[in-house]
Amino acid sequence: MLTRVESGDVWGWGSNFSYCLGLGKSSPDRSFPVKIPSLKNISNLAIGITHAMSLSATGQVKTWGKNPLGLGYHCQNDQDVGVPNPVYGLRNIKIVQISASGDISNDQSAVSFALTATGQVYAWGTGDHVGIGATADVSTPYLINFSGRIIANIFSASLRGFALTEGGTLLSWGSTGLARTGKSKVPVDISEFKGTEVLNVFAAHDNVFVLSQ
Repeated sequence: MLTRVESGDVWGWGSNFSYCLGLGKSSPDRSFPVKIPSLKNISNLAIGITHAMSLSATGQVKTWGKNPLGLGYHCQNDQDVGVPNPVYGLRNIKIVQISASGDISNDQSAVSFALTATGQVYAWGTGDHVGIGATADVSTPYLINFSGRIIANIFSASLRGFALTEGGTLLSWGSTGLARTGKSKVPVDISEFKGTEVLNVFAAHDNVFVLSQ
C-alpha cells in the first residue's frame, strides 16, 4: 500500500514481496506506514501488480519494483529495483499523468504509460500490450502514435491501455481491449461510443466504467 499526503511525501506499508514499498529489496514487510525518503514533492502515484510509479509536481517520473519491464530503464542483469529511480528517457519531458498495470496471473508482464503536457503518450513494458504495434518487449519509453490526436487522459488495467482524446473519443489497446475491440497492438476507437462524448473512464483489473455526456 502506498499513499501520498498533502505535503507531497509518500508513505508505504504492507507486503514488500514485489519491492513496491520503495524501501529497498531487503526491507521487511511493514504493518504500519513508513515514509519513503527518496520520494518528495509527489503529485501522483500509479501501482501495477509488481511495479510502481511516482510523478513529481515538476513532471518527473520514477519507478521501482520486481518487474524490470515496467520500470522504463535498462536494469543490470534484469535486476529488480527496490527503491525509486528516475526514468531517464523522460527526464527532459514534462509528464502530467501516469498509469501502470500488470497481470495478476503472470508476474513477468507489466506496462507503464506517461502522458505529456502536450498530449502525447509514452509507453513501455510487455510488447503486445504497449500500444506501439510491437511484439518484442519495450524496455524504455516509446511514443504511441495517435495520428495527431491530442490525449487528455490515460488509464491502464490488466495490461489494457485506454486513452481519452481532447474531443472525447475513447481508444483502447492491449490485452483484451473493451467491448468488441478485442486484442489490439495499437490504439483503436471503441465503436460502441461512436458519436458519444466520453467524459471520463475508470479501469480496475477486469472492469471498465465510462462516464459519457
